[in-house]
Amino acid sequence: MKRSQRHRAAVALAVAGALFAVPTRAQAPSGEPTHFELRAPAGCSSVEDFSARVRKRSARIVLVPGPARRSLVVEIQEQLPGVLRGSVRVVEPGGGARSRQLRASTCAEAVDALSLIATVTLDPDALLAEPEGEPEPEPELTAKPPPRPAELQHRPRGVQPQPPPPRESVAAYRFSVGLGAALLFNQAPELAPGASAALALELWPGAVLAPFVRLSLVHAQRRGIAEPGGSASFAFTLPTLDVCPVRLGPRELGIRPCAYGSVGMLEAWGSASGAGESRARLSGSGGGSLWVGLRVSEAFEIVADGRVGALFPRDRFGFDNRGFFTTPRLGFSAGLGLAGGFP
Repeated sequence: MKRSQRHRAAVALAVAGALFAVPTRAQAPSGEPTHFELRAPAGCSSVEDFSARVRKRSARIVLVPGPARRSLVVEIQEQLPGVLRGSVRVVEPGGGARSRQLRASTCAEAVDALSLIATVTLDPDALLAEPEGEPEPEPELTAKPPPRPAELQHRPRGVQPQPPPPRESVAAYRFSVGLGAALLFNQAPELAPGASAALALELWPGAVLAPFVRLSLVHAQRRGIAEPGGSASFAFTLPTLDVCPVRLGPRELGIRPCAYGSVGMLEAWGSASGAGESRARLSGSGGGSLWVGLRVSEAFEIVADGRVGALFPRDRFGFDNRGFFTTPRLGFSAGLGLAGGFP
């Protein structure tokens, strides 16, 4: 059976059901307003479109959005792909209610049939007053589908107002890479500036329980520090791992409390030392950190972090047995940069 034939059959059955269901003593309306509500998927008809279809069949029916003694509620829902369920419910002034349901394969078929059912239910004499030999209803029904927008044919099948849009359900993971500036405090006699590069993995982005692991490499130097007996320089190369179990705050601004560990190399040398007197040794720290991310777009965010932890090993530095710096118990660091992520 062709689509137009199925369309006509669905409309005919719907109208026949409505006619048999209308009480025999029903009276035609005298222009009394009827409160009207339309609940349909986005792009599937509108209050104005549906009201115009009803008015075209009966000028005695007046549909208004405001309150009225009688009400009409039309609902269209997608049960399965390609299967729409439509219903018409009329509540009379006395409290009595009548409802009719149908199934259709497209939004256009459902709207055409439901508008006819609504017309017959509100004004049983509407169709009886039309000339029997007039062939307009069929050409109207077959002529309307071609000009309708493509979105009316396809969009309702994929658009449901109830569940969240698919794009809002974020992927189960997110990779990101970042570059930034870094500062080391209390790890050399003076502040040591540097740079960092990071690679991160986040699970279940957007949730509170969203584990986040970041591996970064920090390189910082402080050269030419004038000390008694000479000039000292320090260079740090520190691979660092941050582990953050939760994420706090909205999607645009996230805060993560973390634990971190860092083990790398410290190279120290001085101008008063003889040739080959530069020293390289293990340098590490461990403690807590705080990560803050400000999302500026879907792909990029500004990232700031701070760390405080115990330093090891603790060494003493000096020239000719005259010490000028001893590794403190606690060290601090801060960073600011830009990260890009996917998906």
